Amino acid sequence: VARIGKIEQNLELTAIAQIQKLGFSPKDVKHILVSHLDFDHAGGISDFPNATVHILSNEYNAAQNLKSLKNKARYKTQQFQQHRHWHFIEPIHGDAWFNLTQVQGFDLFHNEILLIPLFGHTEGHCGIAIKTQQGWKLFCGDAYYSHLELNPQNKLRSLNALEVFFAEDNSQRLSNLHKIQQLAQSEPSIEIFCAHDPVELSYHQSLIL
Repeated sequence: VARIGKIEQNLELTAIAQIQKLGFSPKDVKHILVSHLDFDHAGGISDFPNATVHILSNEYNAAQNLKSLKNKARYKTQQFQQHRHWHFIEPIHGDAWFNLTQVQGFDLFHNEILLIPLFGHTEGHCGIAIKTQQGWKLFCGDAYYSHLELNPQNKLRSLNALEVFFAEDNSQRLSNLHKIQQLAQSEPSIEIFCAHDPVELSYHQSLIL
């Protein structure tokens, strides 16, 4: 898994180390919102045993179904199978959020943190929208891989082929990517970022230094 995912064996890069660098204890983490449960996204859950993990129910169910080769490769349930605190949310589309929708019934954070269904990469993949004083931040997980994709004029064939390969439903992935691109072009109050873009990562790291 580490070789396929090109995972760097560096404890300083783990979520728990980043939390500690910010001056917090792992015990301070009460909630974890997860876009999906691919092994490169779910690996840190066990470091926060007292936190409640909020996840769409269809994503958790997909991670338990390891009959297909793709699911066997992407989900490593030993990363989180011992975790005790889960909040399973039904993937029901609720009120509109710009040109997307928010998950119905997820009101724990008084509509300042929303789950936004972005199905396609996995069965229950979702984005996470966070309200700020300036507008919104939208974490898109693996709905796209590079900031260059936010401009539909950029044709990234090799990257697209990789995204097609990993997609559970490519038509849904493309539909949601198109909506994200529309947001990027028309809504300057929304800061959009994904999980794997080093340019976006460097920018956000600079904000907390």
